[in-house]
Amino acid sequence: MTVTDIGAALREKRMEKGYSIEDIQEITKIRKRYILAIEEGRLNELPGKFYAKAFIKTYADVVGVDVDQFEHLQDSFPQSESEHIPARSNTHSMAKPPSKLGKWFMLSFVYIFIAVILLLVYMFWVNQTSEDSNNLPGDKMEEIRIETTEPPPSNQDSTQGNQQGTKENPQNDSTKEEKPTIEVTKVATTQYKNRPLDSYEVVASKDTEVKVQIKFNDICWYDLRENGANGKQLDTNTLKKGEQTETYVLNNQVWIHFGNASAADIYINDKKIPAGVERGQPKYISITKVIEEN
Repeated sequence: MTVTDIGAALREKRMEKGYSIEDIQEITKIRKRYILAIEEGRLNELPGKFYAKAFIKTYADVVGVDVDQFEHLQDSFPQSESEHIPARSNTHSMAKPPSKLGKWFMLSFVYIFIAVILLLVYMFWVNQTSEDSNNLPGDKMEEIRIETTEPPPSNQDSTQGNQQGTKENPQNDSTKEEKPTIEVTKVATTQYKNRPLDSYEVVASKDTEVKVQIKFNDICWYDLRENGANGKQLDTNTLKKGEQTETYVLNNQVWIHFGNASAADIYINDKKIPAGVERGQPKYISITKVIEEN
């Protein structure tokens, strides 16, 4: 039996049962042209081997034909187009490498992003520096007058003096020579090397000896020089709370650099001047002796 015989057998059974082509189409939902192709042996017009077998079996079940007798003819059924399509290589599904334009765009975006970040950091640093500069004291004239006198005599010395004055000269108290005084003035607060600089003047007579000593209430490094920041170094050290420097005679000018100015007090002829207020603040202090004009 050939494929033509299959179609003829199906057509014969259809006609015996009184079915028209349209009836088979309605029952099987197979298109009329495929039913005619099966009956006329033109199986190559069917969609493919799979559909040919399915359509023939469905048709045969409706008209009552045993399809097992057609098994030996399956190799002659046509192949579908999809069965002849070669498998595509996986290499075609791989993503194409990015173009030069895409690489350039991504690289430019990265550079622009980095530049924006650097610009924001720079603007923040400039604003912070500006605020810190505004908080520093400007050039101001602040006068501090400190008069030093000899400490009052003790009761014993006073009693002895009164007794001697009574015996020798009752007018000694009024004619007694007073110890020369000094006048300390803070003349300016400026900056030196981005750090505060307080400048003091000590007005004293030519014969008045002015002494400077530093005492510490906390740990602090200091550098003491004569006649300016680059002058001869007189002393440098790190002292702790309760310690003090030697006493230095002020002939012209002393320049003191503190690592923690709030930890130091400057004594000029035993009178205290705080070096700083803000804890941990580096600072410069300049003290200049001025001869009082007669």
